[in-house]
Amino acid sequence: MPPTYHKSNIEVLAGDNIEFKPRLFFLRGWMPGRVHYISRHSLEPDELGDNEFAWVSIHYGNGKRISVLVTPETRQLCHMIRFVKRSDDGFVKAPQDYCFGD
Repeated sequence: MPPTYHKSNIEVLAGDNIEFKPRLFFLRGWMPGRVHYISRHSLEPDELGDNEFAWVSIHYGNGKRISVLVTPETRQLCHMIRFVKRSDDGFVKAPQDYCFGD
């Protein structure tokens, strides 16, 4: 079952345009970002997630990224991330050599 956005039935997909509030800089308000990778739910076999947790990689700004935990009980992202729109440029999955993080 794919993860969904907080309190919705909207599935989280690679390429989604989102807004998020960074924890350390929450006073900045909502910042634009884009989902690039969803561990344990990709179109290719995934070796990056473990058996219990799934993560979403969000890119923003000038090449920056954050990783967000999918809540295991609800399979949803936290309330600090909200869906804006689906990608219209054909981006549907991360490149084959995508590195989720160190």
